[in-house]
Amino acid sequence: MVSLVKSWLKGTDKIAGLSVKINNDLTKEYRLLVIKNSNGKITVENTQTTGNLEELKANLNADTPVILCITGKGIINKFVPGSQQDKNLFPGMDANEIVTQKYLTPTGYFLSLIRQETLKSILSDIRSAGFYTISVSLGSYITHHFLKITNSITQSNIAFDGNLLIVDENKELVECYSDKVNADSQQEFMIANENIKSEYLNAYTVVNSYLFFEEARIAYCTIEDSEITNEQKHLYKDKVLWKRKGLAVLAIVLVVLIANFILFSNLSKANNINRTKLGIYQDKLKKLDSLEKYVSEKKILLSDVGLADNFSVSQLCDALAASVPSDVQLKELAINPVDDQASRKEKELVYQQKKVSIKGITKNMSSLNQWLKTIEAKTGIKNLKMEEYHYDQSASAGFFVLEGNI
Repeated sequence: MVSLVKSWLKGTDKIAGLSVKINNDLTKEYRLLVIKNSNGKITVENTQTTGNLEELKANLNADTPVILCITGKGIINKFVPGSQQDKNLFPGMDANEIVTQKYLTPTGYFLSLIRQETLKSILSDIRSAGFYTISVSLGSYITHHFLKITNSITQSNIAFDGNLLIVDENKELVECYSDKVNADSQQEFMIANENIKSEYLNAYTVVNSYLFFEEARIAYCTIEDSEITNEQKHLYKDKVLWKRKGLAVLAIVLVVLIANFILFSNLSKANNINRTKLGIYQDKLKKLDSLEKYVSEKKILLSDVGLADNFSVSQLCDALAASVPSDVQLKELAINPVDDQASRKEKELVYQQKKVSIKGITKNMSSLNQWLKTIEAKTGIKNLKMEEYHYDQSASAGFFVLEGNI
């Protein structure tokens, strides 16, 4: 997936090889071969032969770069032995009016020339049809170079599309002819499991040479004046590649925004859940605080009434009731009784801590005195004293108030 995106951004996901053959009557034949580059696998997507550039639009998109190979009339080819300079090979020709190409061999080089006017006219026609030319080769020399590199040369004479390449036993190019081969004698070529018809061989080799050698920055057979194609290269980068990069950036931004939205949604959902839990816990804490306050108030109350210690009121009452003589009648028992004087002063109930107050009546004073002697041992009440006693003649009974400590 990554390699597909990279090739798409670099414009190498789909490339067109276009072979332009200039006939003797100056008419042009266009051989189009479009290849698809998918994860490094090269496949031929479609081919087309026509004499009208406009018809190529059926098989060639405007954003697909064109690698051009020009053959036929208008191109001068000459073999230059050794390292001889090419300045004086064509006397009377202005160097500023021609475009050259060199194809090196072990014994010299093949020199190809085309007039700038002719080349610019071809490039202008291609651009007017809506396509961008980013590389140009002259003649079929690039075809020999590619076949040699891929070990696809199986015989000494390579005939295709009116061209004839003669090679030696080392598969080096000896001669290159155009319009020397009849259609009946031309071949088909099997390259990388692709069956390539001879008429499309130039287009196939030129586009693959660009893809392999240009990407690896290895020199191969192209024209020496790069300024002619640089303008269209820049146009292609500005109008196609930058648009693709912009789309890629927008896609990345969109993915980031979607990821942020999903993350935010998840975080928001988690936050809402946590806030709900927090509200529940806060409510429980409030209830717990209220309960603790209630328990604290009750503890204070128990402390105020003297019941906070390890003391059993029921046991005291039971023991006291069991010890009372039959002729003594209890009327009131107050444990930690209210201190009336302190309560009036504080304006709230104040209790006498660890005190007990017993009120009752008796008709037998001796029985009461005898009970007072045994009550401490039977009930645990200490320092029990008679605080008040008076005899009521009408009732023939004495009323008493006893107070002690517990």
